[in-house]
Amino acid sequence: MKSFSTLFFLSVLFLSCDIQAKRKKQYFNQSEFEVDFSITHPIYSANFINAVGNELLLVGENELQQKIMVLYVLDQKTNQYQQYNKIQVPKNVIAFDLFTDAKGLESVLLLDSSGVSTLNFEKNLISPLAENQSIYLNSQPQFIAKKDLVKDLNGDGLDDIFISDFKNTSILLQKSNGEFNKTTLAIQPLVNMTTEDIAFSEKSIFNKDTNFDQLVDIITLDDNKLQIFEQSKNGEFSLIKNQIILPMQVSATPWWMLRGADGKSVDQSNLEHRMLETIEDINGDGIVDIMVRLTNSSGVFDRQNIYEIFYGFNLNGKLTFNQKPNTSISAEGTLSGLELLDINDDGRQEILVSSFDIGISQIIGGLLSGSIDQDVYVFSLDKNDQFAEEPLFSEEVDLNFSLSSGSTGRPVILLADLDGDNLKELMLSSGSKRLAIYGGENSEELFKSRSKRHKLILPENGSMISSVDLDDDNKQEIVVRYGKQDPKELRNKIVVLSAK
Repeated sequence: MKSFSTLFFLSVLFLSCDIQAKRKKQYFNQSEFEVDFSITHPIYSANFINAVGNELLLVGENELQQKIMVLYVLDQKTNQYQQYNKIQVPKNVIAFDLFTDAKGLESVLLLDSSGVSTLNFEKNLISPLAENQSIYLNSQPQFIAKKDLVKDLNGDGLDDIFISDFKNTSILLQKSNGEFNKTTLAIQPLVNMTTEDIAFSEKSIFNKDTNFDQLVDIITLDDNKLQIFEQSKNGEFSLIKNQIILPMQVSATPWWMLRGADGKSVDQSNLEHRMLETIEDINGDGIVDIMVRLTNSSGVFDRQNIYEIFYGFNLNGKLTFNQKPNTSISAEGTLSGLELLDINDDGRQEILVSSFDIGISQIIGGLLSGSIDQDVYVFSLDKNDQFAEEPLFSEEVDLNFSLSSGSTGRPVILLADLDGDNLKELMLSSGSKRLAIYGGENSEELFKSRSKRHKLILPENGSMISSVDLDDDNKQEIVVRYGKQDPKELRNKIVVLSAK
């Protein structure tokens, strides 16, 4: 009987130690708070007021279905987030972005059909900034869109504003005194016309040095041609554009916007289409490169994406590209969700991309199980600036969907520097209640082979998890929100995770 009691005591002791050990294995410190309104957008972070660290900006809708922006500040005494200010957004606001003025004050830039204004949380004030026409004519939109309206276009360290209208693009260049110089460039929007309607969208704008004068220029793409507005020494841009004729076929229009002579969508049974993915210095040599997405399709369920990289080089002072790609990325299935990031801080870009198979058998299996396998790949350049045929890192995650609601989930796939060592960690969803964290490593492998775990109810839409540096210590915190696909009791909850 004594031996049984001893055995029972040891069993309880080991179980208790195991529970305590599992609790200690949580990767993050975790805090959370709830809000009294419906959150509709990702959570943003910036230094909007004169306080320590950055604040959390939440965009949502109150019980009266009024659009609101709410600022939350960390209380240094309680270490809890408290509501600082709640501002009702005017009904005519169409889009917004984050903006920093010449004094370093961060605010929200608001776009309506007549121009832009700024929202200052500290002064509780919305102030007109500039009148400007745009492609957005709706005076009372149904929702507010987060748009890319702000960018340092001329590399002077100050935020500039660009707005597309039906014929041109207006550039508002910020000066050191806080005033703006307005320039109108001949950059027209993309047009998607069908037999029923017509839609306009902004053309992608890139700013890179194209003539080797150490000044960044504005670049857009027309089919097979780079249109370049060169920067002068005074920080302004030429109104006359130069062209670089590309030796490869590349379009600014995605394949699903292509139309035949009858106005109908193109035949997917024999489709080959190259579309510009990005313009970026990928191999870290200081010269701009081009990434193209090549789509090959022999049917709706037989499509492959290949990412081709064309390295730029200086030929007698002119930016030049070869006709054939210098390297490429491909994998089984359909590649999507590509991100270019410098994971190990070596000045060269790694590629994070996902792949899933949309064949008939996979769709039937997905209908039965409610999920489809999705592979996550990381590709890295070798010493010869080539991406290998096989990824450096691969892991499988689940893509969930619901037939009853018609909604599709999204796995968590997130890169962030959690410990401030300039090496990014990779976070993936592991089921519905766990994050797997692969630590960054200064080696050819980039990540540690074994992951650490953090238990947490994950949102069905993994994109609702984002990374921000809340206290300016070069360590990224993780902010989690929930949406309509998640249980009702979670939808007003915000979770903040910080590495121990």
